[in-house]
Amino acid sequence: DQSYFLWKLSDDILERTVFPLADYTKQAIRMYAAEKGFEEKNREKESMEICFIKDDYRSFLRREIPDIDSRIGSGDFVDKDGRKIGRHKGFPFYTIGQRKGLEVAFGAPRYVLKLNPGANTVMLGVEDDLKTQFMQIEAPHLTDSIEEVTEMIEQGCITIKIRYRSKAVPCTGLIKIDSNLYLVRFAEPVQAVTAGQYAVFYSNKDNGIIIGGAKIASQRGIAQYINRFNG
Repeated sequence: DQSYFLWKLSDDILERTVFPLADYTKQAIRMYAAEKGFEEKNREKESMEICFIKDDYRSFLRREIPDIDSRIGSGDFVDKDGRKIGRHKGFPFYTIGQRKGLEVAFGAPRYVLKLNPGANTVMLGVEDDLKTQFMQIEAPHLTDSIEEVTEMIEQGCITIKIRYRSKAVPCTGLIKIDSNLYLVRFAEPVQAVTAGQYAVFYSNKDNGIIIGGAKIASQRGIAQYINRFNG
């Protein structure tokens, strides 16, 4: 299901768009490819990360930006209190939620919680530190008005995906923080909310049809707004 990536398309684009594989399952396409002689292609593993990058994205960065190591260089791993707990290769080589490849032993699993490009630091913590029931989004693009979507949320009709491969989680609240920023409340904790990714809204009333989405904003300062749901 590639629908997650279509949320920004407007009606005038969608009405002229054709999806020739829409009625086929992935398995059916694999069988068709094999029947047409593309057996090697059929056996290829599915891409689990960035589909147009064949190897690790870190190698891709180094090819495209040959001086990235000298421009950015190594930095500090820090804990939630800002204490230095190790060294890393440079913030671009890490992603929120990452556990493997940290190359530092802590005696128990550690996960990337935050990246600070300005200071070139990478914050680490335990898995529970990644979980949150709230998220800030910016400039939502929706097929219905904010008021209508808010009403649908109150009726329990909206779920949200925060990344392509994540499950859609029921949304239980949406409030405006300022002219461009909104606060979302989930029915259950989600993991590794990442600024710059997309939050895509689905309507349960219409068989899971997309009703829009938004860019996930920086989560800095979110704590001061959470009590508005109780106000």
